[in-house]
Amino acid sequence: MFEEKTFENILNDMLSNVNGKFDKREGSIIYDALAPAAIELSQLYADLDEILNQVFADTQAREYLIRRAAERGLEPYKAGFAVVKGEFDVMVGAGERFSLGTLNFETLEYLGEEKGYYFYSMKCETRGSAGNITGSLIPIDNISGLGHAAAVEILIYGEDEEETEAFRKRYFDSINNIAFGGNVADYKNKVKAFDGVGGVKVYRADKWKGAGTVKLVITSSQNTVPSEELIHSLKEAIDPVDYEGDGVGLAPIGHIVTVEGASSVNVDVRCRVTSDGSNSDINDDLRLAFENHIKTLNEKWEDYENITVYISHIISCFLKVKGVKDVKEVYINSQNENLSIADDCIAMAGSLDVEVSLN
Repeated sequence: MFEEKTFENILNDMLSNVNGKFDKREGSIIYDALAPAAIELSQLYADLDEILNQVFADTQAREYLIRRAAERGLEPYKAGFAVVKGEFDVMVGAGERFSLGTLNFETLEYLGEEKGYYFYSMKCETRGSAGNITGSLIPIDNISGLGHAAAVEILIYGEDEEETEAFRKRYFDSINNIAFGGNVADYKNKVKAFDGVGGVKVYRADKWKGAGTVKLVITSSQNTVPSEELIHSLKEAIDPVDYEGDGVGLAPIGHIVTVEGASSVNVDVRCRVTSDGSNSDINDDLRLAFENHIKTLNEKWEDYENITVYISHIISCFLKVKGVKDVKEVYINSQNENLSIADDCIAMAGSLDVEVSLN
């Protein structure tokens, strides 16, 4: 708004208001008297421009966006704790602490026994994505008879604090899609605030089991198939099994809520690629491009009725790989046509069979 209010323009305006019979050249008394004021005024206009940016939510810095969103009862999602599956050769009980690298984990619930090993859910004591790891566990306190301890699977992914642009989008969504009393926006807001949840689709009664029923289908925060532990914990928070429809959880009274995880569909691709020979890692790069494309599709899963893997998009992402000149004969799951995936399913990058020829 004040882009033209530079030091030079302000000084020229000031000098133009001085009678021409006086010496206004650089180094003159008049010039030297007005220049410092012009500098201060140019800085003032720059500050006014910055203040103007901080007034509106679309240009606000994180600090002021948080203050603006607080007026609508919104705040950034806090970093969440990762929960992993611990495997032990003896029963260890709840509350035992173990270290994995620089992080500590605490056992929570006993999950059962299989093939002589005992399994527990374990919560990382440090918030954020750093806890999304597996490996050998070292007991902090001595546990008699323990010979094997390992984190073998991530049950609930830990998430870092919500990024600024994601929070900005959620703020505008809260204005454009009013959340109220168990409508779709309300369910989405409540479910996505839950640690470990990525996307969610909400199905109304007539598309599920009739009056009073709601179905929620979720993905993990990594846009993958969620664990049974995440599904169970979300169900208990939204509409506990023992009190279905009673309004004990976050769901409104009278809503019987079913929580399911999205299923996955393998996407296998076969094609011919013409290369100029400049990239010795072309196969690895094509694989990475393929996986990133599938990841991008899954990130948009909740925004569309169903995911479609387009041949044209596969070709486009491969053509961006260094050394690729042409892509032909693309088959998805053995068919030379686009693949439409069911609405409750996400895509999973399967095999990639590429015949590379030089030209």
